[in-house]
Amino acid sequence: MSGLEPLEEAMAQIAEQVWGAPRPGATRTEIRYGEARTVNPQKGRWWDHGDGVGGGPLKLLEHALGLKGRPAFDWLRQHGFPVDDAPASERRDEPAREQKKVKKEIAAIFDYVDERGEMLFQAVRFEWDEDGKRKKSFGQRRPDASTRDGWSWKLGDVQIVPYRLTELQADISNRATIFFVEGEKCVDLLRSLGVPATTNPMGAGKWWDELTPYFQDADVVFLRDNDEPGLKHRDLVGSKLAGVARRMRALDLPKLQSKEDIFDWIKVHGGTVDALYDLVDTKAVDWQPDKTLRPKLASVLWRDLDKPGPEHEWLIEDVLTVGEVSMIAGPSRHGKSFAAVDEGLSVARGVPWLGNATVRGGVIYIAAESGRGVKKRLRAYRAWNELKPDLDLPFILLPGQFDLYGAEDNTKDLLEDAKLYDTYFKETFGVPLRLIIIDTFAAATPGADENSSKDIGLALKRATQVSTQTGANVQLVHHMNAGGTKPRGWTGILANIDTVATVEKHEKRVDEDGRPIRYVTLSKNKDGEDGRSFRFVLRQVEVSLDKRGKPITSCVCVPPKEDIDPERTEDAGFNATDNDRQFLQCISDAQRTAGDFPPNDLKVPARIKRVVLINKAKAVFKDRFAGGETGSDEQIRTRLAQRWKRAHDRMVQYGIIGSSDPWMWLTGKPVKGMRLSEAEPKQIEPTGEPEPSADAMDELDSDVSLI
Repeated sequence: MSGLEPLEEAMAQIAEQVWGAPRPGATRTEIRYGEARTVNPQKGRWWDHGDGVGGGPLKLLEHALGLKGRPAFDWLRQHGFPVDDAPASERRDEPAREQKKVKKEIAAIFDYVDERGEMLFQAVRFEWDEDGKRKKSFGQRRPDASTRDGWSWKLGDVQIVPYRLTELQADISNRATIFFVEGEKCVDLLRSLGVPATTNPMGAGKWWDELTPYFQDADVVFLRDNDEPGLKHRDLVGSKLAGVARRMRALDLPKLQSKEDIFDWIKVHGGTVDALYDLVDTKAVDWQPDKTLRPKLASVLWRDLDKPGPEHEWLIEDVLTVGEVSMIAGPSRHGKSFAAVDEGLSVARGVPWLGNATVRGGVIYIAAESGRGVKKRLRAYRAWNELKPDLDLPFILLPGQFDLYGAEDNTKDLLEDAKLYDTYFKETFGVPLRLIIIDTFAAATPGADENSSKDIGLALKRATQVSTQTGANVQLVHHMNAGGTKPRGWTGILANIDTVATVEKHEKRVDEDGRPIRYVTLSKNKDGEDGRSFRFVLRQVEVSLDKRGKPITSCVCVPPKEDIDPERTEDAGFNATDNDRQFLQCISDAQRTAGDFPPNDLKVPARIKRVVLINKAKAVFKDRFAGGETGSDEQIRTRLAQRWKRAHDRMVQYGIIGSSDPWMWLTGKPVKGMRLSEAEPKQIEPTGEPEPSADAMDELDSDVSLI
């Protein structure tokens, strides 16, 4: 419960009826309407900045519609807002809260007096029970003989003074230390213990310039409440007393929990007067104006660019970023869902995706279109990659209907589940949730007009909300239009997505096994290079047998073999450096001339048909590049060792090669601009001769760690 009255709870809805729909960009404490009009839903108050007026719900009806009294309540009833039957003449928009429907009792009264000790006004604390909880509120009243009960709840032009003024003046005259706190209750407790204390009326955030002169020559110690309003109020009062008070110090009390104060420090944490003064002597610091900028919108000063904070972070290098919204789109049956499955499992395993390095993380895959079919694809991936059935991965499949457009319930449920799975991923695998795939966007927006900016904009807004609150990349799997030129539906969809990858199958572009080559192309890459593409083919994998013994199959994404289409050469794949290319060419040549079948004890995927001894590949590397180096033999050995290790480690990291002493091999991942031979190795009969070039590479063996 918010503690607001029912009409105040409905403040935003009332404003929408009066002013129209709110503008985008609402925050927890501010909703904007039209020009220079705002509502604070937490306080149930509005403000017209242009006219310089504001107030509660009834005041809005009077200001905007000219309605007051009974007509205002009739308007509220007609529009379905909560009002009771009390006469309008007895209603007030401002703070006489004891007259509202709930029965409020006066729990405490605090007198504010002038220099002669005569009462000026009172602060009154009300308490009541509501929904099983004890609530409280405050009001101020002054004596007024003209009213029925002798009190007016409007202070008017009454003199505003600090609390316990006469004692405060005596303390300042005696040069005592004055403790400035929040709330009359805290002042009374300290005064009862013999500690000079005071406060201002009406709580944090309030100050009147007429209060300032009362602190002339005072020695003040601020004891703020332990929350953000307390910090701001301390700095407000300090700024007002600067140049007036003789000395100002700030003391943050130890042990306080959020929103606790000096009263809690004494009553809950056992603080004493002696301990308080000891803290003043040892921990209090001179108050200084807070020069920290506190903008409402997220911002970074130029001088703070290198301080820790949210940064651009690749989830899949040069392809997908952390914490944004992305899309993978393609025509039906072109392989977009297979590519999405492969992508999600690559992230869950932390292995390269289509030649691009990934950051390992938890994945949620929402199969909104075909949950049962996705399970077959996952089993096929597991079989092809020789993953044991009992191997666990940070991958969660949601094989059911999901609605990103209709009622907000599914979005809220996803956010709750995402928190649950994020904790599970961290505790079980040591990685956070990083990727949420929604397959497909059309299935996840039932009832939406896909050509409507309003409908699709709402769904994208919720996808962004999920991304923002979870820190994960939310990827939407989507269909292309009939012409296959862009994602289907609203033309503005691309402008609202950070990264868009398209999947396209070319029937005439096939590998040497006759399988159509498919291209994943980055048509929009906000933080990387547009137009990059990566190749794959779909390979059929047997998953299991049905009841009749007929194979149940699905497909997996694998690198194509030699692309024999002369019109399209090696324009897709991993972007290798010059040193990488030189290294890979040596491995390819070594495999072609001295490769062997994988031995039985070498655990490599079934698709790997040849491997080569590391020493043989090193021999090719040394023979090819040692002659181009200058310097002493030691310098040459060192540089070659460094080049080998740098290229070797990068190619292992990106999945271009595999390496397990004493063997290494090309994995078949495509490398842009290179044709790495995949000719079958010849069986090499043992000759009884020692391994060639092993002695020649002993120097590199001693300098390079390949495992």
